[in-house]
Amino acid sequence: SANNSRLYNLDLLKGVCLFFVMILHSLPIFKVDDIYHDIFLILLNFARFAVPCFFITSGFLACEKLVNNKLYLVNTTKRILLLFICWNFLYLLIPLNLEKIQEFGYLKLKYWDAYQLVNQPIKVLLQGFYGHLWFL
Repeated sequence: SANNSRLYNLDLLKGVCLFFVMILHSLPIFKVDDIYHDIFLILLNFARFAVPCFFITSGFLACEKLVNNKLYLVNTTKRILLLFICWNFLYLLIPLNLEKIQEFGYLKLKYWDAYQLVNQPIKVLLQGFYGHLWFL
């Protein structure tokens, strides 16, 4: 805003979202016993609000900047597009699924990535190669 006052409620909301994003990323590495399976599912599903919530709060906070600064959208788009391209390039080179690499081989998997780029360019542009960069 014009007087640079912080919106502490949004800071608190983003802190809660940060906690749940960490939960989303750490839960898959824990072995879930049958006793805790229902708790795991509830926590996992409850935590899914975090990324869309970050997306919405970012849009809310960017709204005033978009109105007041005509170049904000252009500069932000360039910055995000550069990040998106760099990360996708890294994901093209770095093997992420070692089991599939052992089963099919590195070159066959990378051929599939190139095939996706040629045959589904809009999907790759909007989601990235593995669908994980949708929020950018």
